[in-house]
Amino acid sequence: MNVDKHSYEFEKRQLEKEMSFGAKPDTFDEFKHMEMNDSINVDIIDPTVHKELLRDIGNGHYSLIIDESSDASSQKQLCLMVRYFSDKLKCVVSSFVGLITFSDTDLITEALLSFLNENKLNIQKCVGIGADGLSASICGHKNSLLKKFYELNPCGVFIKCTCHFIYLCLSRAIDVLPLNLEYMVAQTYLWFSQSTFHQKRYAELYAAINVGEVALKVLQVTDTRWLSMSPCINRILSLYDTLKLHFQSVKDTEKDYSAELLYQIGDHLQLEQQWRNLDTVSWTNTEDSQIEQFWVEVVKHADEVGDKDFVELGLFALALLTLPFSSAAVECTVSQMNLIKHKLKNRPQDSLLENILRIRAYMHRNKICCNQFQPSKEMISLFSSEFYAVANSKDAIEGYDDIF
Repeated sequence: MNVDKHSYEFEKRQLEKEMSFGAKPDTFDEFKHMEMNDSINVDIIDPTVHKELLRDIGNGHYSLIIDESSDASSQKQLCLMVRYFSDKLKCVVSSFVGLITFSDTDLITEALLSFLNENKLNIQKCVGIGADGLSASICGHKNSLLKKFYELNPCGVFIKCTCHFIYLCLSRAIDVLPLNLEYMVAQTYLWFSQSTFHQKRYAELYAAINVGEVALKVLQVTDTRWLSMSPCINRILSLYDTLKLHFQSVKDTEKDYSAELLYQIGDHLQLEQQWRNLDTVSWTNTEDSQIEQFWVEVVKHADEVGDKDFVELGLFALALLTLPFSSAAVECTVSQMNLIKHKLKNRPQDSLLENILRIRAYMHRNKICCNQFQPSKEMISLFSSEFYAVANSKDAIEGYDDIF
């Protein structure tokens, strides 16, 4: 705000007198006349926008994009971005969430875990971590952040590069498939190949469901598993309804444990079955630019009786969309950090630097500029005589600079 220094000091004292009697800015015009100094950033705006971000994340899935760097004062920093699906904005958001200062790279893991605990971000909900992959303290084999992350969240994903590992993924994918999936394929084939009674019963059920069609056979896995597994699984998926009814009938009438087990494992194919049924619905948001809106529509879709028939698939897709396939967002935030705190202006404390980055992230997340900023009721409620007492003490002790 362009306010004369002497005029500002006079207005500030007048406002402090009003605050001492419990007065608060009631309108945006009154709020604008207050100098956007460091105390307001640290104690009013930043805590509010940070709480809003954490509330928006809630208990949903998210991913972290991290980058290790040093600022102008050679202080080591770990810049954190969070990528999540915003229920408020109805889209996937990448936003700055925090700045971690550390002196020893061996303490980087403890610092990150402490930050997540302080902000009540459940690491079990962390879908993945994205980084440039060059730092041994982040993705090394011994005592790295990534190793600790896998211990706490075995289902998490680390994304370093996508195109250099395509061949390796194709040739070794079979080794990381769930054991129950391979068991289901092998045992389903044996179930029918060793019993003509089961084959006959299955053929009758198939003919009842698919009138006039010849019953398809269940395929066998060959020695080259990674080549034959796909057609075997596709065949079982094409026969999903028939096989499920068959094993349900056998387990209920014959009390067969193998049929019970195969019936339960078949339920794990629910996502694939929903995916195959996706084309049976006429969707509204089908443009390439409407990916997130499309999956929101999928989650909310209900069938004739009101059941949400694609909710598992939709939530799974939204969780995948939070995966960070690029670290560009955190690199941009590091650049902003170096623009704010540089060699000619290196006095801002780490907490203030983090506050400013959070406020900028709030503006970017909500697609607004500073001249469109509207203080929330929660921000206005934080204005009190106690706030000015704390702000004045901080000004005296830390010597804040007005970096705006």
